[in-house]
Amino acid sequence: EKLQEVFNRTTFGEDQDLYQTEGIKFEPITFNDNHNVLDVLEGKPNGLFPLLDDECAVAGGTEDRYLQRIDGIHEKNFEAFSANRKARTFTIKHFAGSVEYSVSGFLAKNTDLLNQDLYEICAASSDSLTQLLFPKLQENQKVKIQSTGKKFREQLKQLVSKLNSTMTHYVRCIKPNDEQVPGTFNGRKINVQFEAMAMLDSISAGQKGFKHRLLHEEFVKVYKTVNGPQYIYSSHPKDYKKLCEEIIKGCFKEDNLPGIQVGNVRVLFRSDEYRFLELNRTIAFLDLLPKVQALVRGVLARSFQRRLKELISELDQAVANADIDAIEELERDIPNRLGKMGKLYGIVPKNLDRAKEVVRQQGKWIPIRDRISQYESILPEDSHEVSIGGQAVTEQEIEDVIADILATGEHISTPDDIEKSLVLLKELKKRIHKEELNKKFAAILDEPDIEPDNKLIANVDNVDDYVEKEKGEIEAWIERTAANALKLVDKELMREVSLKAVENDYSSALVDEVTALLHLSEIEFVQKEIDAAESANDEQRLIHRRIRKKELICANQFDQYKYFYMCPQLRNPPQEVDYILCCCIPAGIGIQEESKDGLSSPSPNHRMANRRRKFLSWTDDPFQVNSLVRLPEELVNEALNVYESIYGCMEEPHISADEDALKVVNRGIAAKEETAVLRDEIFTQIVKQLNGNPDPESIVRGVQLLGLCLATFAPSNDEFEYFLITWMRCHLPFSIYRHYMSALHETQYGTQMKVFRDVKTLEAKLDQTRGGSRWSTSRMAKDPWNLPTHHIKNILGGYDILDGFFEDFESEEELRRRKIAEAAMGMIRPARKLIGRQVKNLGMTLKRLGATNASKSELRVDVKGSTFVRDETEELPKLDF
Repeated sequence: EKLQEVFNRTTFGEDQDLYQTEGIKFEPITFNDNHNVLDVLEGKPNGLFPLLDDECAVAGGTEDRYLQRIDGIHEKNFEAFSANRKARTFTIKHFAGSVEYSVSGFLAKNTDLLNQDLYEICAASSDSLTQLLFPKLQENQKVKIQSTGKKFREQLKQLVSKLNSTMTHYVRCIKPNDEQVPGTFNGRKINVQFEAMAMLDSISAGQKGFKHRLLHEEFVKVYKTVNGPQYIYSSHPKDYKKLCEEIIKGCFKEDNLPGIQVGNVRVLFRSDEYRFLELNRTIAFLDLLPKVQALVRGVLARSFQRRLKELISELDQAVANADIDAIEELERDIPNRLGKMGKLYGIVPKNLDRAKEVVRQQGKWIPIRDRISQYESILPEDSHEVSIGGQAVTEQEIEDVIADILATGEHISTPDDIEKSLVLLKELKKRIHKEELNKKFAAILDEPDIEPDNKLIANVDNVDDYVEKEKGEIEAWIERTAANALKLVDKELMREVSLKAVENDYSSALVDEVTALLHLSEIEFVQKEIDAAESANDEQRLIHRRIRKKELICANQFDQYKYFYMCPQLRNPPQEVDYILCCCIPAGIGIQEESKDGLSSPSPNHRMANRRRKFLSWTDDPFQVNSLVRLPEELVNEALNVYESIYGCMEEPHISADEDALKVVNRGIAAKEETAVLRDEIFTQIVKQLNGNPDPESIVRGVQLLGLCLATFAPSNDEFEYFLITWMRCHLPFSIYRHYMSALHETQYGTQMKVFRDVKTLEAKLDQTRGGSRWSTSRMAKDPWNLPTHHIKNILGGYDILDGFFEDFESEEELRRRKIAEAAMGMIRPARKLIGRQVKNLGMTLKRLGATNASKSELRVDVKGSTFVRDETEELPKLDF
């Protein structure tokens, strides 16, 4: 009864007290109150337990008199008590049902009398447990006599006090049947238990009550956004009660809702209103969070950009001062300075390569500087012999040092230091040269019959005259060679002229013009070469330089062409492939536009880039509904047929791969002038099926098909070609990229295209450019690409020739061995089509991949101790081991 009273108070009473305190309107909750029963049991002085203690304390007390007393006191309390004196019983109507008690033995059970002498004997015991139970009494202290009922009431009082200090929760146990068998539910019995435990009242109270309660300030913080970020509240920001009323009115569009009420201190609301508030809060967040994210991303991006600019500025300063220690320290500090964003996007300062070049050149400059210091020490000497450590210094040695200074010094030292060093070396060279001439003239005087090896020496009388005439001849050679170099725009000849002019301290208009041309950027110099080739009608050089110019454009404008899906010639994809999150696009693509409220949001260009990237990724769908490139209507069906052939070649090679490849190539060849854009569609379809393709064998076939297409037809315009070249440079091994570029050059400037009838002829045409085409190998300079590592995404794996199609398995040794063995036994044949004559010795290639023994006759390959035996039913690769 006492615990039920606690349940009633916490479930019904406290709630109603709270509602009254808050001053809200509520419907009173009716429940079965058991205070009457508790008064009968423990009420003073007439409760059953107090009267029982009195009867026990009175001399001559009996159970019959106890029953008579309680019946006389409570006989009119019919709701809780009734007695039967003849049967010596009484009945208590508990909350869970009526219980009949017999008074027989009541007094004896309630009396807990402990004799004084017995207590003292136990207290004197030497046993520790007995001493704990019977502590020693003070002098003249008597044993306190306490009835069983009183002890129980004291313990129950402590339990209730502890429960009242906690956040009480309840677990109700229901007995389904009296037979104690599983799967049987007695509905009548269960319903009686529900009524007895006030469960039905509790459920009703939960429905009518306000289970969700928040303080005014908490309610404002949680639900202020439910009306949207544009909603303007008129109340003062600190007047939380009025703000709560405004929030509720704006959200529910009406006042005085019974399900949500604003009290004096709290806002109280029911479950339906709570769900409605949470729904509106979620909708508001969907609108608000992208703007918050945009703000945060903007702050992060601007902070990152600021750190990057500071780093670039410090690197520029270190490079300008040739401070190698500062450069190395900044390079080590880049990960910490740029943080996670720099690591995520692989961004480094744009001048880092220049700084690294300065450090690299420093290794060359230090010995030059030390050598110059040695020359400075011997220049003032009056001795005729110019030597260091007993070894004579020659003119050629001085000329080599001058050439090194011109090639290296400008990267490291200041112009004043370079000029000072050159003046020193020129003076030393003149001295050495004069000493050499003196020796020659002395030999002529000593041996007049000897014919001098230089006719000029024979025509002069002394060394000074010779030096003067020799200088005139050198200056005349410089002028002639400079004029010829300018006419041909020959860089090597210009460098020779520039060096000779510096060595002899000679300057003229032609020399200045040569120097100016040498200081041009490579692409500007190539344009000068193109102009010269056109003037001279040198067709081969003209083609060669145009090819070089295209490659330089792609390398120098890499940021413009690095994303193939941004090619303006591509069709805009449908809206349904758009991403929701704008952060999926790599850094640098798209523009963050400023909205009227000052918040950044993804621009249309940004969203279009996302759609295009998704649109231009591999798909396993054999059918396509539209072209990828903007095509005339009459070519769309042709483009769809091309896609079917490309899909069949790459994804279904077991059906008709060779026939599909021939169809693709011959359709590209047949596309002329007005329909040439179909070629761009073919290249785009292949690139699409290679991007994100999960099948290594399909990738190999796609790369082969790309090479066959490049060997037979070219893109329709330069801009599309730039995007395609840049994609190949980023996604193919460098050797294959060079090979395919040679094939493309031969297609553009070589023999005319024709229709092919078999794949072998096509492969033979591609193999002709394995070592480079006649246009792209003879005078090609070093590779102009200087790409960051994160832009190189080799779709063929990590090796460069056979180059391991299974790079992902390298961390797991056993899988790596098995994949190498599979490459040796099963994948050499398709790989050979790709690499052709470059793999001249397969045994060496397998050894480089980790194979220690390869035997055709035994049908096995040993890879680092593990032997993988080939199934004899499989076709052997047609290669010699």
